[in-house]
Amino acid sequence: MPLSPPLHRPVTDAAEPVAVGLARPALHRETLDNGLVLILQEDHTAPLLTLQAWFKAGAIHENELLGCGMSHFVEHMLFKGTRRRGVGQFARDIAAAGGDLNAYTHFDRTVFHVHVRSDFFDAALDALADVIQHSTFPPEETEKEQEVILNELKSYLDNPDRVAHYLFHETLYHVHPFRFPIGGLVDQFRRLSREDLVRYYEKVYVPNNMLFVAVGDFRIPEALPKVRAAFEPYARKPLPPIYIPAEPRQTAPRTAIREFRTRVAKLRIGWHTVAISHPDLFPLDVMASILGGGNASRLTRVLRDRKGLVFDIDAGNHTPNDPGYFYVAANLDAANVDAARAAVLEEVHEFGLEPVTAEELASAKNRVEADFYYKRQTIEGQADALGVSEILTGGIGFDEVYLEGIRRVTPAEIQRVARTYFSDENLTVTALVPLSPPTVPQAGAAAPAATEGRGGPARARIPAACRFRLENGATICGVENHKLPIVSAYATFLGGARFESPDKNGVSNLMADLLTRGTKTRAAEEIARSIESVGGVIDSVSGKNAFGLRLTVLKKDLDLGLDVLADCLANPAFAEKELEQVRQEVLSAIRLKTDQVWDANSILFSKLFYGAHPYGLYPLGTLETVEKLSREDLRAFHARHCVPSNMVLALAGDLTAAEAEAAVRKAFGGFAGGPADPPAIGPVPDLVSAVREVRELPDKNLAAVLWGFKTVAFHHPDRYPLEVLQNLLSKMGGRLFVHLRDEKALAYNVGCFSAVNLDPGYFGFYIMAQPHNVEPAVAAMREEIEVLKRELVSEEELATAKSTVIGGAMSDLQTNSSQAQSVALDQLYGLGYLEHFHLPERIAEVSREEILRVARTYFDLNRSLLTITRPGAALTAVAVAQA
Repeated sequence: MPLSPPLHRPVTDAAEPVAVGLARPALHRETLDNGLVLILQEDHTAPLLTLQAWFKAGAIHENELLGCGMSHFVEHMLFKGTRRRGVGQFARDIAAAGGDLNAYTHFDRTVFHVHVRSDFFDAALDALADVIQHSTFPPEETEKEQEVILNELKSYLDNPDRVAHYLFHETLYHVHPFRFPIGGLVDQFRRLSREDLVRYYEKVYVPNNMLFVAVGDFRIPEALPKVRAAFEPYARKPLPPIYIPAEPRQTAPRTAIREFRTRVAKLRIGWHTVAISHPDLFPLDVMASILGGGNASRLTRVLRDRKGLVFDIDAGNHTPNDPGYFYVAANLDAANVDAARAAVLEEVHEFGLEPVTAEELASAKNRVEADFYYKRQTIEGQADALGVSEILTGGIGFDEVYLEGIRRVTPAEIQRVARTYFSDENLTVTALVPLSPPTVPQAGAAAPAATEGRGGPARARIPAACRFRLENGATICGVENHKLPIVSAYATFLGGARFESPDKNGVSNLMADLLTRGTKTRAAEEIARSIESVGGVIDSVSGKNAFGLRLTVLKKDLDLGLDVLADCLANPAFAEKELEQVRQEVLSAIRLKTDQVWDANSILFSKLFYGAHPYGLYPLGTLETVEKLSREDLRAFHARHCVPSNMVLALAGDLTAAEAEAAVRKAFGGFAGGPADPPAIGPVPDLVSAVREVRELPDKNLAAVLWGFKTVAFHHPDRYPLEVLQNLLSKMGGRLFVHLRDEKALAYNVGCFSAVNLDPGYFGFYIMAQPHNVEPAVAAMREEIEVLKRELVSEEELATAKSTVIGGAMSDLQTNSSQAQSVALDQLYGLGYLEHFHLPERIAEVSREEILRVARTYFDLNRSLLTITRPGAALTAVAVAQA
C-alpha cells in the first residue's frame, strides 16, 4: 500500500484562464456525539461513490515511536481481519461490489478508502466501518505483514527517487519528525511488536480522532442515518497528548551529496517556508508556478531549454500543518549538478530583485487555479480535497479561501516572500549522484602503480589540496570544494585526556569549552552574535587525543570567522563567571553519562583496560576533579598546549590555495607561543589473563556488556581489516545481529567496534540485554568469536562489509566541516592530511585471509577484559574471575 508521494507538484499547464468561484453541490458536515466528523457530498454525474476514513495518525504523531513507521503498520493491518471477517474477506467484499480499496499513510494522516458502484453503498459502508472499529491484528498475520512491510521499506531504499527524497528531508529537518521516512527506518521498524501495534491502534484510532468522508451518487437524507448508525457504537476515548518538536530556524546553509546506484543524478534545493495556515502560502504557490510550473516556467526555459543542464525540473511549495518548504527538483547528469545548482539559485535570487511581470503573474494564477479544478474532476479528488481541508485547516471552507488568496497575490508580495525565505542561511541542497565509475586501464596501457590502483570504484575523489607552514610553526592544510559558497575551518591541537593527569582530569575539555566564552577583547555574547548573525557556527571539541575549535561560515564571511577563531585560540579570558557556568554544564553532563548503563560500563572498561595510561581517564573528567579545576589550571594547560607549533588548521570549502593562505596569514600571523610541551606518556598495558568485572546500577532495566581485546594504534595497517571486521559483524544483517538478536533473541542491541587511537586501543564486542539473557548472550558471543578464528568469512559477507565501510568513508566527506575535521586530525596524528580520502582504497584491499589473521592475532579469550553493568540495588564490585 503506497505511502504518500514524496513531493506534491502543485501546478500544471493551463491554456486558458479559469473563472474563479467554486459551486458547492449538496454538502453536509456534522460531528457525532463520539467526536467523529462526518462529511457527505452528493455528485450524481456517475453511479459511483467513494468512502474514506481519515485519521490524524501519521508519521509525526507517533511520540516515542517516532521513526518506527507505526501508522503505516496499522494501515496495512486494518485489512487483515475483524471479528466478523476473516483474512482477505474485506477485499473480497469490496471486489464483489465492483470496486477497489486502498490506503495511504502521510506525515499527518492515514487514510483508508473504498471506491464502488453507488448501489453497493450499504455493503461498502458496513465493510469499512467494520475494519475501522473491529480489526483484530491476528498474530500470525502481523508477523507476516511485518516482513511484507520490511520488504517494502527495503525496496524504497533501492528507488533513487525515494532515496533522494529521504536525503532531502533528513538534511532539511534536524529536529522535526519530518526528518524520518513515513514508513519508518528499517532497523527501528523491525523492533515493533504486535503489542506495540495494538496499543497504538487503541490509543489513536478512535472516533474523536477520525474524519469520515463520502462523495458520490447518493442522497444525503438517505445516507446520513446509515453512516450515523454504522459508527454509533464507536466509543470515544481520551487522546494521548502528541508532542511534535518545532524545527529551529536554520542559521547556516546545508548540503549533502550521496552516491547511489542510479544513472541520473537527482538534485533537490529547498528553503524552509510556512504552514498551510500562513498567508504567505499564496504568493509562494504562485512563485512556484512561475519558477517551475510547466514547460513555460523560468527554470525549464533556462536550465533545460537554453542551457541544457537538466533533463527535467520543477518547483513546488509544500505546506502541511507545520511549517513546510519550497523546493526545486531536477533530474540531470551528475556533471551538471554544480552548474544547475548555481543556475537555480540565480533564478530564485531574481525574484527578490525584480518584480514579476503582469503576464507571468496572470499565467501562474491560471495554472494554479486550473490544477485546483483538475484535481476535483473525480469523486475521489473531491473527497481528497474535503479531507485535506478538514484535517489541515479544521473546516471544509478552505477551497474558497485558497482561490481568493491566489487571486489577490501581487508582484510586491512575491518579491517580499522571495526576500524573506530564500536566503543563503535558509538554503538546503542535496544531490543523489551515480556511483563513481570503476577505473579501467586502456588496452595496451601499463597497469597503474600500486599507490594509484587500489580502489577502482572504491576510490574517493581526491580534491585539490594544499599544505604549508606559518612562520610561527602552525601547519595549515586546505582542500577545495566549490559546490557552495561555504568554508569550514578545524583548528586542532594534540591534547585531550591523553595529556592529562588523574588529578587534573577534564582540564582539556573544560579549557576548550571556555575558548569561545570570551577573550580579552570580545565578550562571550559578542562572539556568539558575530558568528551567528552571519549564519555561521563555532564550537569546541575535546576528546582522548586532541582539542580545538571548529567553524563554518559563508565564504564572504571567512575573514570575520577566522578573526574570531584566532582570537578565541590566542586570547581566551577564562573569566570566572563563564568558568562557573561552564563547570556546571560539564558536571551535569558527567552525572547524566555516569547514570546510564552503557556509559557507566564504558567508563568502567576504560579504567580497567588502560590502567595508569591516561586513556583510562574519562574525557569529561570526574565530578571531583572538575569541581577542583581552577582558572590557573586552565591557563596553564592552554599556555602549554594551545600554541602554534602544536596546531594544525584545516580549511575546506569554496576557496583556492592562494585564498586560503592569504586568509590564514591575515588572521593567524600574530598567533604566538612557545614550543609544544607534551607530557611523558607510558605504554598501554597488556592483558595477561581473562578478567571479568561486574557492577550493579540501581533502578535500571537493561544490562550492558563490553568484551575487549587489545589491538593497534592509528599507524598500524591492521586497523583496516579490523574496521572491515567491525562492519561485517555489527550491522543489521551482520553475524552478531542475526545470530544473537534475530535468531536467538538474546539481545536488545548487539555489535562491535574498533577503538583505534594514537596509542594501542582495543576491539570491543558489546551487548545490551535483559539481565537474565546476559550469560547466554556472552556464551553465544564466545561462539561467534571462535568461529571467526576458525573459518574464513564468505566473499559475500566481506564484500558487503567493505562496501559499508567505503560508503561510510565517502559519506563522511560530503560536507566541508567533515572534510576539514578529517584533514586536520589525520595531519595532526601523522597519517598524512589526505589519508581519509584514501581510506576507500585501503579498505578495498582487505582480504578474507586478513580477516582470519587479525581475528586469530588479537581475539585471545585468555587475554581479554569483560565488563558488565546490570540492574542492582547498589554499586557493587564482583571479584575478578575467568571470562
